[in-house]
Amino acid sequence: MYTNFEKLDESKKERILNAALAEFARNGYRKASTNEIVKEAGISKGILFHYFKDKLNLYRYLYDYAIRTLMNDLYGKLTSDSSDFIERIMEITRAKGQMVLKHPELFRFIETAYLDDADEARSYMDERTALLLKEGQEKMLRGIDMSKFKDGIDIPMAMQIITWTFDGYGRTAFTKAKAEGADIDYQKIFRESEEYLKLLKKMLYKDDGGNRQ
Repeated sequence: MYTNFEKLDESKKERILNAALAEFARNGYRKASTNEIVKEAGISKGILFHYFKDKLNLYRYLYDYAIRTLMNDLYGKLTSDSSDFIERIMEITRAKGQMVLKHPELFRFIETAYLDDADEARSYMDERTALLLKEGQEKMLRGIDMSKFKDGIDIPMAMQIITWTFDGYGRTAFTKAKAEGADIDYQKIFRESEEYLKLLKKMLYKDDGGNRQ
């Protein structure tokens, strides 16, 4: 569907993407203006819709582009050295902190999309997010040493609790910032997430951290 856009030279593609990311990040799906996007990108609206057909397809493309860029960058930084599930999540948390600085425009777009209530955009994002989370989880679990967990613990349930805590804290922080009209302090979120993960490690791991002598 996006073949014509993909054939563009990188500088023009980047100009269009950045203009669209900025507009949707500022205004959300419903209020974003394609007139503003084409004005900033230096193209006509006819050309924009030639590449993406309509506003919804542009938004979907941007969401896939943003998530894929961050996922590739994130899991590209994930080393296979640690077999510790919580350590691996903490490693990803630190990598996210670096990525906020590297891709601020993508994070602002995802932040807005994450809280957007437009039904026409929401259903697609939820479906894509579920697929990407499954893909990410498979990478997360590769080579994990389950013996680190305390004996008698339901390990899949424990891992789900860890994941829910990590995701739930981020969702709460995003929602609170939106309600207060404040900027999201990603560095604070990542620091506090690590503290919650360390506490869960003490609760769910063996006293020696599962390290075998």
